[in-house]
Amino acid sequence: MAVPPIPTYQKPRKKKRRGCPSPMPCPFPPPDPIPPICPEPPPCNVNAGGGLSFPVDSKAGSGHSAPVPPPPPPPPPSYPTRTRSRRATTGIDPAKCNSKDLQQIMTAQITESPTTSKRNIQSFASTNLNGTFDVICSLHEFSYFATTKIYCEVQKGEVTCFAFLH
Repeated sequence: MAVPPIPTYQKPRKKKRRGCPSPMPCPFPPPDPIPPICPEPPPCNVNAGGGLSFPVDSKAGSGHSAPVPPPPPPPPPSYPTRTRSRRATTGIDPAKCNSKDLQQIMTAQITESPTTSKRNIQSFASTNLNGTFDVICSLHEFSYFATTKIYCEVQKGEVTCFAFLH
């Protein structure tokens, strides 16, 4: 009977390194680390009263931390700027009225009666605004469609009137 051979210890083979050989330095230096996008925030004074925190001036040598003043405001823009003035409001909703004069006549002439209101508005508007006006008045809401240059809808109390240039 043959005796099996005794296993012998063999050194593990080293893996070949990829890249530059070890005795020779790499021709390219490693890249610089990327700087952070945002700077580090200043340290805060946690001992400030009321739960508030203020930036601490680390250069203050008196033992007390002094609040750091806020940064200065940004410089003005390099291009010219201008402000727009707000238009004066007329108190007229353009969807309901486009004539301040007609609105004033209607507000003054609307009474509790739709019949009296429409006659008064038609008479005053035709005389004072130099045109023929059609007027509709009602105690209830109504819908209408009119193509005209001058128009106005006014509600006073329960009476709603619509007048337009014919």
